[in-house]
Amino acid sequence: MNYVSINWELLRTALLSQEAITSSLMLSFLKCVLQKDWRKIGILSPVKNQGHCGSCWTFSTTGALEAAYAQAFGKGISLSEQQLVDYARAFNNFGCNGGFPSQAFEYIKYSGGLDTEDAYPYTRKNGVCTHSSKDVGVQVLDSVNITLDVNNDVLVIGYGVENVIPV
Repeated sequence: MNYVSINWELLRTALLSQEAITSSLMLSFLKCVLQKDWRKIGILSPVKNQGHCGSCWTFSTTGALEAAYAQAFGKGISLSEQQLVDYARAFNNFGCNGGFPSQAFEYIKYSGGLDTEDAYPYTRKNGVCTHSSKDVGVQVLDSVNITLDVNNDVLVIGYGVENVIPV
């Protein structure tokens, strides 16, 4: 995977004038200077199975958050895809009928956090909301929707090589 080093404040103030919920940011003008294989660093979550539920968007969301958590705290965490399936409909998501990771991040931001997998296990179907704020594993303070370039390069943004985080 590729990464880019850019000052977050520059990106935030100069380029991110709109909320992720309304637009995307095209970053094709940034050149990737190095490669980073997150598998070798050991911060990726184990493979999970979405079953016949169209919830791939939830696994993309939790996978990114789990990797960022592992990098920040030096230990793994498993987060609840089911909470997103059951709750994130008000954010233009449709449970087992599809959704958007960018909108899932907005849900997590505005709801106060995402439960752990143990507290809110995956059932592979649309369910009844059972979220409890005491079981929150992570919170999202802000998110940015990044549109990749024509080569589908995965860009990772940070303050420098030592602070690069997975996207």
